[in-house]
Amino acid sequence: MSTFDELIALLLAVADHTSSRMERTLVELSLTAPLAQALYAIDPEQPPPAMKTLAERLRCDRSSVTFLADRLAERGLAQRVPGHRDRRSKALQLTPEGERVRTAMLYAVAEASPLAKLSEADQETLRLLLRRALAAAE
Repeated sequence: MSTFDELIALLLAVADHTSSRMERTLVELSLTAPLAQALYAIDPEQPPPAMKTLAERLRCDRSSVTFLADRLAERGLAQRVPGHRDRRSKALQLTPEGERVRTAMLYAVAEASPLAKLSEADQETLRLLLRRALAAAE
């Protein structure tokens, strides 16, 4: 097996390992994968994303984002608010409960990831290498 083939196999194994742990966490939090992706895409440290922006982040159409926004609102995890730049548009903001669930989800996934077992220096090296690879691909 070539170095490149092993690298691809290892990346897929890390993703698979993390994904299986993520499935358990989603069940515990009563989330579907699309709802979890939407929660992840709404960074509480940033202004609430417009629905159009959220659709772009999730790589889906606006009607799908509307459906997800409705489900998140029903669960008390997010609410629609006026847009940050255009107050006529709607944005999606996490509620305190949404922030709590998002944090719990991210913590569980981070703890379960094999990458969490790497030293901080190794994580930084891997981060830089992956950024370089992605930049080269664009």
